[in-house]
Amino acid sequence: TTPKQPYYFQQKNMKPIALGGIWDRWVSDKGSVDSCCIITEPANALVSSVHERMPAIILPELYDEWLDANNR
Repeated sequence: TTPKQPYYFQQKNMKPIALGGIWDRWVSDKGSVDSCCIITEPANALVSSVHERMPAIILPELYDEWLDANNR
């Protein structure tokens, strides 16, 4: 098989990109396990030549909604 090729993506303005994700903590009497996952979506026109999926990009105006612990 062909090795995977890493790619580096950035915004033209060089600002950070926020990605959507979820996390959870599973707890039992023997301990706990933290886990997380990056949410993906179909690739946009810029990414589709590299891969069919891409991380979900969160727009700055939605940061508060994504970071609100009451939104479950």
